[in-house]
Amino acid sequence: MVERSAIFSNVLHALLGNVPTSLRALVITMDEGKKFSQWTAYFDDEAHEDELEAVSVANTQFFSSFLETELNNTNVENIILPWPEPFPWVGTGDIEGYLVYLRYEKPKHSRKHLL
Repeated sequence: MVERSAIFSNVLHALLGNVPTSLRALVITMDEGKKFSQWTAYFDDEAHEDELEAVSVANTQFFSSFLETELNNTNVENIILPWPEPFPWVGTGDIEGYLVYLRYEKPKHSRKHLL
């Protein structure tokens, strides 16, 4: 079993220097039985190939920090979700897995316009 603290400390290390500005959010799910991790990366529509590759590099670093008995397969799914489109869990609060990265995004309407 992979400890939750190991997931977060290893993903933190893996993401250092590998978070492109176009990355909006990153969710990691783990399947203990299959020893598998799934990364779901949500990008703005202007994400370039090198930015997608940066997340793939982080995934490889994350994967390599575990023993084969803990984790032996991984996958990255890149989803283009332009801002301000809401994330799939907005409204329900149901996130399958761990939300390990969430970019700060200004509300569409600033407070100045509301006053």
